[in-house]
Amino acid sequence: MVEIFNNLKHTVGSISSHENIKLSIISCENSKLINYAFHSDDKPSVDISELNEKKSTAKQALSTKKMIFISDVDKRKKGQWFYDGNSTIKSLICFPVLCGNIVHFVVTITSKEAKAFKNSNCDIYEFILDTYCSRLLLEHYLSIIKKHHEKQEK
Repeated sequence: MVEIFNNLKHTVGSISSHENIKLSIISCENSKLINYAFHSDDKPSVDISELNEKKSTAKQALSTKKMIFISDVDKRKKGQWFYDGNSTIKSLICFPVLCGNIVHFVVTITSKEAKAFKNSNCDIYEFILDTYCSRLLLEHYLSIIKKHHEKQEK
């Protein structure tokens, strides 16, 4: 999964004109964000408990099962969700990773720069995330199968 994480960060970074992009993969269970599976910082800037608040974009992506794309948080659409606990974030994408109707992960991509992610590229970001997240799910399920197999051998 680390390889997927690094490739996704590089790919998204190549589309954006800004270099300070942060990427996190948050695992989910029972409609709740559980923990950071991966993050590009030494330490995540927002605690999981804060991400589980109703106004959190990650929580809304989990609940609605749809990508949330905000190019400039200061100019977001009326009613568009954003948790203001981390005021350094100016652009963000939250993408739910689904298998069937179950969200297993939420990928968050943030930038301290407004308009780091252009609205005109929204479909491209969605395509890229969908493609990478298919591989993420595949590796997730292979890991589960491997653990199950190892447990049976004991």
